[in-house]
Amino acid sequence: MLAQENESLRLYLNDIRGLPLLEAGEEVDLARQIEAGQRAAQQLQANPDTAQADQLEQMVHCGQAARQRFIEANYRLVLQIARRFAGTDLPLPDLIQEGNLGLIQAVDRFDYRGGCRFSTYAAHWIRRAIRGAVARQAPVYIPLNVWTELGRIKRAVNQILLGGGTVTLEAIAVQAGLSLRQARRLLPLLKRAASLEDPVFAEEAGETLASLMGRSDSKLEDDPASQLGLLLAALPPRQQQALRLRYYGHGGTRGLSLAEAGERLGGISGERVRQIEREALERLRDLYHQAGWR
Repeated sequence: MLAQENESLRLYLNDIRGLPLLEAGEEVDLARQIEAGQRAAQQLQANPDTAQADQLEQMVHCGQAARQRFIEANYRLVLQIARRFAGTDLPLPDLIQEGNLGLIQAVDRFDYRGGCRFSTYAAHWIRRAIRGAVARQAPVYIPLNVWTELGRIKRAVNQILLGGGTVTLEAIAVQAGLSLRQARRLLPLLKRAASLEDPVFAEEAGETLASLMGRSDSKLEDDPASQLGLLLAALPPRQQQALRLRYYGHGGTRGLSLAEAGERLGGISGERVRQIEREALERLRDLYHQAGWR
């Protein structure tokens, strides 16, 4: 099954590689054609027997062709964004498909009069579509607006650590612009970043992520799960993804082997996955001490 997914993905990448990108002026021209086609379609619907029916139908056809070209020219943008979500509960082909749906929304909503490039505008809709799909795939569904708030929590933790501060509930709330009640409600949701009882290294029998974190003198109400979620959130996305795949697995069923995780991470080698995994665990230990939890 994985081999079939990889072959389909390879063929898709070959297909989109030759699609030409759009210059800013081309984006405006296509957007105008789409708009003109939509107006023509409305006129035809209101008066199908008009004497200008042939001309309007031609405008509709041109608008549809312009829309298709606009979409296809941005498939590589979707791929670029989808790859950042590799390692979640959705495989890359599904992430691309969801991102393409967001791209279509962006094309249909784009207003060329705003003066911004389409890629800047579309990135929001592509990420939104992918995040929504990932959230729906999670073992416990979390609404998209809550995922946005969790993102604020993650950024707050990064900023606190980079500034050399101590990670406390109060500090997180202030940095994220949330009330203490909101921060306290959101922190447990970060537990899903990984399972506390997953083994850390095969050669270190009995050591788990929970034991790595420890259970003493927590500044977050002695909650090692919330501690772990926060520290994982502070890792670079690649390291987060590697740990999720190795210890949580795809779909939460089992941890993946090095080779399987490498396939999910874009076809990298098992040895490279091992390196990323070790770097991530070393970083977790460093962050744990920096946070002042021991």
